[in-house]
Amino acid sequence: MLKRCPSRVNVQARRRLLVGMRERFGTAGTPVSARYLVNAGRMGPGSWYLDEQLEGSRFLGEGGHFVDTLSWWVGHDPVEVSAVGTPDGSDLQATLRFADGSLGTVTYSTGGDSRVPKETLDVSGGGRNARLDNFARATVWTRGGRDTKRSF
Repeated sequence: MLKRCPSRVNVQARRRLLVGMRERFGTAGTPVSARYLVNAGRMGPGSWYLDEQLEGSRFLGEGGHFVDTLSWWVGHDPVEVSAVGTPDGSDLQATLRFADGSLGTVTYSTGGDSRVPKETLDVSGGGRNARLDNFARATVWTRGGRDTKRSF
């Protein structure tokens, strides 16, 4: 099975292989703090995504993915959530408290510049920091130094 892996990756995954982490960031034994910034950007006025009858809101359509990502990094499900949005509902700030005491925020912003990464995740705790930019580059800082990995 393992010998067939490289050929399957080349054909089916366009030469990319993703490997799951055995241990989540939050399992270090201490609560962590995580910030997920989503620079969603503007949509054209005719976009189906802005049809509240169909979608509800942009965050409603996408927000579960961000909460799920935070939960995976922390290693626990949220036990408390609060949120506040702009009057027009386009931007939102959500705060989550997790079962182990970890904290997370999701900032969903539609007014940012398109040159800024669309998704940035920062996690701090247990003497470590991690940053994930657009799921393309991950950097981890520890007492031993810094390590950066790219997905390409």
